[in-house]
Amino acid sequence: MADPSADSAADISQLLQRWKQGDRAAEDALFAAVYPLLRAVAARSRRLDGALTLQTTELVSEAYLRLLPQQRMDWQNRAHFCAIAAHVMRRLISNHVRDRQARKRGGPAAQRVDGDVLDHLVGDDEQRLLQWLSLDDALEALDRVDPQAARAVELRHIAGLDAGQSAEALGVSLATEGRLWRFARTFLEMRLGGPV
Repeated sequence: MADPSADSAADISQLLQRWKQGDRAAEDALFAAVYPLLRAVAARSRRLDGALTLQTTELVSEAYLRLLPQQRMDWQNRAHFCAIAAHVMRRLISNHVRDRQARKRGGPAAQRVDGDVLDHLVGDDEQRLLQWLSLDDALEALDRVDPQAARAVELRHIAGLDAGQSAEALGVSLATEGRLWRFARTFLEMRLGGPV
């Protein structure tokens, strides 16, 4: 029996290529095809629960608006699109949280993050917002040291891809993706002051 997700991935890959070539009908079909994917990534990205006032639908809409100008990008496949969407959503959430903190108290204060921050943020709303910002700052630092390792975190943590899908999106072997993931977790653990 054929894997329906493989068909979906092939359809999205074809639509991305048609969209890149300027096919306006492909843009509408692409939005319909990726909307559930974007919603899943957005829902996964919103780990702040009630602490974040940005709703999933708003996040999807904003991300799509940011992705539209990327029409000429060399879209490789569904996993590549998912990777870019995860990065865009992380930036949107971080900017939203930073703006909110700046309005509330004149700016965010750094906070050490304890526990498995890649699985959940803990504490009250304020603590979770600060943890998100701390994680985002740590990912920015990781991006300066090893951009592929930072993408691996986005792919697994924000986009919800498994190791194989992450490796495909990064264009590396599964073993290399595993090394990137281990390095990223160690780097973040050292940076955030707790196991991640």
